[in-house]
Amino acid sequence: MALESKITRIWTLLSAFEESSAACISDMLLHVSNGAYIEGSLMAARFIVHVEVLFGSIDRLDMLSINAAGYGLQYQKEAKLLCRKIVNFFSLLSKTYEVGVRRLGITQELLSLVTGLAHYLKILIRLALTASLRLEQDNNDTTSLEQFLDTLGNLPSNTPPSDPGINPTSDSCQECSLTIEETCIKFTSSSSPDRRWHINCLRCSLCRRACLSDQVTWSESRQKLVCTFCQGKRAVQKDFPDLRKGFERVSLLSQFVFLLRVALARLGSMLRDSKTLPHTSGIRFIYWSLR
Repeated sequence: MALESKITRIWTLLSAFEESSAACISDMLLHVSNGAYIEGSLMAARFIVHVEVLFGSIDRLDMLSINAAGYGLQYQKEAKLLCRKIVNFFSLLSKTYEVGVRRLGITQELLSLVTGLAHYLKILIRLALTASLRLEQDNNDTTSLEQFLDTLGNLPSNTPPSDPGINPTSDSCQECSLTIEETCIKFTSSSSPDRRWHINCLRCSLCRRACLSDQVTWSESRQKLVCTFCQGKRAVQKDFPDLRKGFERVSLLSQFVFLLRVALARLGSMLRDSKTLPHTSGIRFIYWSLR
């Protein structure tokens, strides 16, 4: 009876999550094929919410697996392909706007994108479920499965956040200016957007020493990194009076979600600049996209 109850709970919650995801994908296809690109973009934003929730669960299960068994989950390929499909969907929308096509129709390219989304999402759900069951069986971890199911069964509401907090150009490294598509380091400040660095690019601006996230500080006034070794020098303290810590490591999946948000913010900016939607609607679009 206990096993039957568990199977029923797994089936019910995962089926609901997949059906909700499938509804977003179906609406994306329907709206875009009919030329309703704004509505299609909004459905893509809702789909990103599903991706973020799932990726957060995989990140947690990966950490638990490393702690329990010494090795993590193999999710990198499928996660990257899933995100690439979403970005390609946004690219298709933007290119269609550029050439002025009002009705795209159901093309082979569009079908390939949306079916790919469903395919890779299902693989990642199965991967997370398998990992949580293995933790329970091999390590007597009775909470991992329940937390995984609870997370997927409680998607965030549709209420827009009060502040989008995403700059459409914020996906590049502060040091080398290249796009970050891997685990990275970020600095969060209440007075400015997040800044991100490749792990290998996190270097002191004075001595050029490579630093870990807990070995470096940031000067907002000088817009520079200073390592904790240089920070102790009196001259440095005088020239950089506002040095503060706040750097943290960003996981691969968290960075993927951030890149999706940036891509969606760019699409919203493009739609607003092309006068496809009013300025206020454009702001609301970006709010919605970051949900």
